[in-house]
Amino acid sequence: MFRNALFLACAVLCVVMSSCGDVVEYNQKMQLEVDVDSIDRFISKNNLTFTRHRTGLYSQILQAGGGDYEIEADDDILVNYTGKMLNGVIVERGDSVKLKYSGMIEGWRVGLPMIKPGGSIRLLIPSALAYTDKQVGLIPPNSNLDYVIVLRAIYRKGQLLPGTMPNDPDGDPATNDGGGVTLEPDY
Repeated sequence: MFRNALFLACAVLCVVMSSCGDVVEYNQKMQLEVDVDSIDRFISKNNLTFTRHRTGLYSQILQAGGGDYEIEADDDILVNYTGKMLNGVIVERGDSVKLKYSGMIEGWRVGLPMIKPGGSIRLLIPSALAYTDKQVGLIPPNSNLDYVIVLRAIYRKGQLLPGTMPNDPDGDPATNDGGGVTLEPDY
């Protein structure tokens, strides 16, 4: 009986204590302002040149790519990529990864159409256009991210679009680097 009463008292106390704190809702606009300030400082400190998109995304086209195709909403894409936090810690990497374009973070959906197959781009993505205030894998909440992405190919309705595959994705990774693009620029 005493244990039940003690348990009930602890449970009530926990509920009361957890409801006392202010609940702060995620504000994307406010977070974007913080993110942009942080990225601007990063660019200035490292003497980099980027183009800022109206969304707050920063891009640097490393190689434009070629071909007649542009990414469409229902496409799948084949990419090589390296993602880092602004402090240089690599948080994700993929070689010859096929992804659904519509399922990507907003920063990728805004940035990738700037290049064609065979092209590469470096994106500085504000957290508000990435994983927001959520922890995702090694990526802490509200993290601004630095990606280098090579667009290898576009698949439309499950079919590889002709002329969009610059290299064989099943080839030797040591010689198959997505069209001669270095995935880890010296930055």
